[in-house]
Amino acid sequence: AVKHGDYGFLSLNNSNTLVKVNATDFKFEDSLSLPLPRRIVVTSDNHLLVSCWEAFGANGKLYKIDPTNLSVEASVSLGMLPDYIALDDNNTIYVVNSGDSTVSVVDYTSFQVTNTLEVGHNPSGVAVSTTNDVYVLSNGKQAWQGAVTDATIHKITNGNVSLEHSW
Repeated sequence: AVKHGDYGFLSLNNSNTLVKVNATDFKFEDSLSLPLPRRIVVTSDNHLLVSCWEAFGANGKLYKIDPTNLSVEASVSLGMLPDYIALDDNNTIYVVNSGDSTVSVVDYTSFQVTNTLEVGHNPSGVAVSTTNDVYVLSNGKQAWQGAVTDATIHKITNGNVSLEHSW
């Protein structure tokens, strides 16, 4: 969920719906059907970015949405099970794909994938630092997924990935 202006936006994952509510009283305003929506980010030009799984165990998409009328302005295909989103000062979008241990790098202006970077198993978070470095937290593989692997933090600088920490 995210608040933007006088409205709140909620991703109802299993209901395949993005919902717009009044931020004061939480009354329903509008909705948009999206396949398995996950995370929502507001951009500096007042759009919503929404990551969607599309289907369990499949590649997903990132949607650019006008929050005033909930219209889809653009979409781009990503890796498997896209989730958390970060946007840097250069209008580059980073989306972690938890299903294939990658980060999709998307140019905001063209709304095209410019790079796909490998990170640790099960990436579960992404953040941009004040110096525009990108940090990705990965949970590692759990016992039920086969051989257990360490949780990691990877740093992305100018398209280069380096391991910062594992435990």
